[in-house]
Amino acid sequence: MSDTAKMHAAISNVLLFFTVASFSGACQLSRFKKMNLRAVLPGLICQFFFMPLIGWLVVKICQPEPIIGVFTLIITSSPGGAFSNWWCSLFNADLTLSVLLTTCSSICCVGMIPLNMFVYVKSTYGKTINIEWSRLIVTIAIIVLAVISGLGFRYWKRTQDWVPKYLTIIGTIAGTALILHSTLVTAGNTGAPMAGNPWHFYVSLMTPGLIGFVVGLLVASIPWLNLPKPTRVAIAVETCFQNVGIALAAALTLFTGTDSAWGVRAAVLYGISLAICLAVCLLICWKAGWTLAPS
Repeated sequence: MSDTAKMHAAISNVLLFFTVASFSGACQLSRFKKMNLRAVLPGLICQFFFMPLIGWLVVKICQPEPIIGVFTLIITSSPGGAFSNWWCSLFNADLTLSVLLTTCSSICCVGMIPLNMFVYVKSTYGKTINIEWSRLIVTIAIIVLAVISGLGFRYWKRTQDWVPKYLTIIGTIAGTALILHSTLVTAGNTGAPMAGNPWHFYVSLMTPGLIGFVVGLLVASIPWLNLPKPTRVAIAVETCFQNVGIALAAALTLFTGTDSAWGVRAAVLYGISLAICLAVCLLICWKAGWTLAPS
């Protein structure tokens, strides 16, 4: 890894830490105590069972180039990222559940990513792939440390009413900076425009997120779960918003030359299209009264 790449990775890790730590500290500690398996298990099932299945079905139907197909399978098998916490905070969904699911999915992905990669990549292309686990472990460690730090600070300042407000502001600033930094870095590395690609390039990367949001919302709305609407929205967000950084790191390490450039372009398009899709879906949920924010 070059010095420039190391610098960008360090900046991303610092911003990731402050984003997750701030949103963790902004959560109500009592909500963590009241959280039950009815909310956590559906989120994990959607993230590691339905989302990879959606990615596989999209690849099988669209038949994109193998590079794009493998990337789609990687990204739909990845855990939720800090951006999902940012979106839940922005639209006042269940932020506590979002933080908890991000932490749990980041830990579970150590076993679930290779399992899903073995099943879906092998069934599609007849081979398996290797993943650079060092980057994945660093990301998991940062998220876990950030959650512990944020919750510890909130407990330390539990009597201070200003804590949630200012931590939310810090988290929003850090999350926005992380989005901008990731977009600028990846976009600057593509060396080619997004236009002029085959149709399956766009469909394979732009549809899984939307389908994942709808499926997550439907699963969370199963009557016997009896989940509040903001909790359902948080599960839908966690289902569809994967950690693009993990897939991007995999693309940069698994592929070389032109193939690597295609992987980076795929990461940029997936992230941008998912952000637009999620913004529209959350606006609809907000106006429908499915979040904690007044409509």
